Amino acid sequence: MRILLTLALLSISTGALAAERVAVPAAAEARLAARDFPGAGAIILPAFEQCMAAPDPGDTCLDIVMFMIRMADMAGDAPNYDKLLAVALHYAELVLPPQDRELADLRSKAADRRFVAGDYAAAESLYRTVLAARRAAAPVDDPALAQALSDLHLTLRLLRRYDDALPLAVERTAVARRIGDPAKLADALWREGQTLLNLTRYAESEARLRESAALDARAGEGRRAARLATLDLLSLSLFEQRRLPEARTVAVEALALAIAVEGARGDTTLDVMGDIAIYDRDLGDLDAAEAGLRAAILRADGTSHAAVKVRVRLYSALATVLLRRGRALDAVQIMARPIDEMASLSTAEQNDLSDVLQNYAVSLSEIGRLADAEIMSRRVLTIRRATLRADDPLIARALSTLGYILDKLDRREDALAAHIEATTLRLGEGKDEATLARDDLLIVSVGNVAVTLVQLGRLEQAKPFQELALQLSQARFPAGSSDLATALNRWAQYRKAMGVCDGLDAAREARAIWAREAGTVSPNRVIGNINLALHLRQCRGDAAEQRTYWRDAVRYLLADAGQSTDYDARAKTVLSDRRVVFLGNVDANWQLAHATKR
Repeated sequence: MRILLTLALLSISTGALAAERVAVPAAAEARLAARDFPGAGAIILPAFEQCMAAPDPGDTCLDIVMFMIRMADMAGDAPNYDKLLAVALHYAELVLPPQDRELADLRSKAADRRFVAGDYAAAESLYRTVLAARRAAAPVDDPALAQALSDLHLTLRLLRRYDDALPLAVERTAVARRIGDPAKLADALWREGQTLLNLTRYAESEARLRESAALDARAGEGRRAARLATLDLLSLSLFEQRRLPEARTVAVEALALAIAVEGARGDTTLDVMGDIAIYDRDLGDLDAAEAGLRAAILRADGTSHAAVKVRVRLYSALATVLLRRGRALDAVQIMARPIDEMASLSTAEQNDLSDVLQNYAVSLSEIGRLADAEIMSRRVLTIRRATLRADDPLIARALSTLGYILDKLDRREDALAAHIEATTLRLGEGKDEATLARDDLLIVSVGNVAVTLVQLGRLEQAKPFQELALQLSQARFPAGSSDLATALNRWAQYRKAMGVCDGLDAAREARAIWAREAGTVSPNRVIGNINLALHLRQCRGDAAEQRTYWRDAVRYLLADAGQSTDYDARAKTVLSDRRVVFLGNVDANWQLAHATKR
């Protein structure tokens, strides 16, 4: 077939168009249906030559070339498929009206080829012409319109142009409601919910995803895989709203579906197991989080690139749990495998895993390898600046991590600059107050600016940032959460630095929250104890109460067994009562709690 098609292509002359179409011989259709490609080619070639010989303009050869395109597609002959498609599109653009359905079909096929090749800009241009034709059709062909909306929406999403993609998703949902097919409507709602999630419009995203999941639940087993994808996104939406118990409940339901659909070792199964462990971590159940991640890792033995990416993320998540438990050396050691495995992935895939490198940077900083941590952190920032839009939240996250490491290097002016840039990025332009109030990264960044200003001794400048960080955290984070404890502890530290005692209640609340973290050891717990003890001493609190907190702190330090050289140095400084420098591990946990989940 390849020889026949190549000869046919060489015979094409763009100036030889005929008046009437030459029909595809029925015998050729029969041969193609039987997948007899040489036989079909032998029949179609004379018909092709006949249409090419006609002297008058027209769309004579279009049906013949379209048949040859189908034949190349079925035979898997991509080179000839592309050449024939270009020929057909050329003919169609010469002889058909701009909004013609057949012309739109050809442009859609051409756009698909550009999309598969990764040329999203060219695909976007073609998809836009297709969409214009579908909208202008009389009567409107709703299924064709829905497909055109879906194609352009997906292209814009891959270009990370979520604002441009959302109206298309909304229109597709409206078209799906007109069509009346529950499966198509569920898919449309899923895409709309996904895009709203990208735009941090979490409540709207949740509503669309719940409607999609309900439709798929009524459809039964045939929609289990689709419902799994929806529940996975729904749990993420709830996680981003800091509704952790609900997120975990939905993820547990998704896990049961994943096991039914993919089995106990499927990529989605393992990914959802990782999600549940992360929710356990942030709910303070470090025992369950570590056990869940280790169980998932034992099953994660796939060799595909998708399986490697899942395994890398599981190891990275386990490292964050170990850091929360004060086992920094273990965290660095556990990160060695995912860092090595990432080398087998493409550059683009490695860039998608920049959150893993960010966790590694934090882990290195916790064992005192600050120079290495800075290099890794700057690598993450460089990757994200090169591959993401300037306002992407992952850039602000990378800046926050870099600022944290620079602070540990005692380069606090540089750290302050990084935190200010992160805050400025999250403020953006045109964001309303409600959007800003639920932006976790903004809350983190404001808090980081405040802490760094305190460390620089610029206490009055720190005041509005400290007050705003506490106000936003109290409104955003659930009572009893580690996130809230971090904000309370920072406020107490600031008030103590100001020489006043009105932060004592905040210190008590932070300590009480961290004391409930489930785990053999917890850096947060010792930090809460030490800070509260020092606060009580400054404010002439009860000496016996102070000793209780010091004893608890010492018990942790003995259990730590030298896991973190940097942490131990800070602990010895505190316990020798020369100065208090215990903010480091609090800030590390804060950064890790808001690291990218996937």
